Amino acid sequence: METKQIQEQETPTISDLAVAQRRMWYERVFILFEMCNYARGRETCFLSGLNRFDNVRNMNCGKVDYLMKMMGIQTRTEKENNQKPSDAWHFFTPKKNYHVYSSLAIIDWANCPLKVFSYAHTERKKQQAIMKEKAVDYMIDFTGGIDFDGDQNIIISEKSEREIKETLDISQEESVDRALKDLKVVIKLFNKYGFKWWTQFSGGRGFHLFFEVPFDDITINQKVDLINLITQRIYKTFDLKTIDRIRLNTRKVFKTPYSLTTKNDKSLVVLPLEDSQIENFSLKEVELSNVLHKLRIKDRGCVWRNLKLDKNTLRNNIKKFMDDFEINMPEHKEY
Repeated sequence: METKQIQEQETPTISDLAVAQRRMWYERVFILFEMCNYARGRETCFLSGLNRFDNVRNMNCGKVDYLMKMMGIQTRTEKENNQKPSDAWHFFTPKKNYHVYSSLAIIDWANCPLKVFSYAHTERKKQQAIMKEKAVDYMIDFTGGIDFDGDQNIIISEKSEREIKETLDISQEESVDRALKDLKVVIKLFNKYGFKWWTQFSGGRGFHLFFEVPFDDITINQKVDLINLITQRIYKTFDLKTIDRIRLNTRKVFKTPYSLTTKNDKSLVVLPLEDSQIENFSLKEVELSNVLHKLRIKDRGCVWRNLKLDKNTLRNNIKKFMDDFEINMPEHKEY
């Protein structure tokens, strides 16, 4: 496998047909409901792979009507009033190809001083600077997240003995297979210790694995540090080369479940996976048309495992994991 000399553009401009297919997907209210059900209390972002200046952050999209407004989909009120849809960000345009992301942090939006952000670029930029600095003060929880990138490989430098990340020139299918192998190792470990978890296809070359850290008596910064320690110990112990080594921070975002990624005019669903889908995963199964016509999405949710375990049991389970892997609770630090 050869290392890529030049990083290829991840999200090229897409065709009008692909844009129409994306609109057809997102205009289904039951899909938007599933996205909002997860995004409620989290920061929602539209990130463009083509131009970072088109990125939109700091949205509170816990309600379907608001997400429709941000996407430029006509809401019920707009229909009743014979109004054109609000379309501030031009979500459905070939030149943006937005991916939808949600934060790992859960924010107390009710008490957050910034709830509505201006559409004006200059004013919004000022508001986002304030939010970047103050957001952690209004975070009430943080979800653990591990990113498996299948075309990533980690080698050890002979000179410095430090880890070096290389990007492999392999197909999407090969990338997914590599990531899936590592994902299954961690899933087996999480089931052994009784973690509460769920996983989704990332929409590209790997998977995202989410888990709950059921400690109410530590700060958000401690929780983020603990999640980083858990992830670090896992990839070092089991030599899992596809796990992203970049440390999480309080503003970290992952793709929103049931959103789309589009590349080469093919749209794939960022799909939460059931056990059978993990065991027999194929990219064909997460194509937009296949998910829409062969899978019941309504009320499907994120497909959590170990959902029935009470919080005290989950807390004891993760403490046992920490003891076995010699992980100490990190001290609180200001960042």
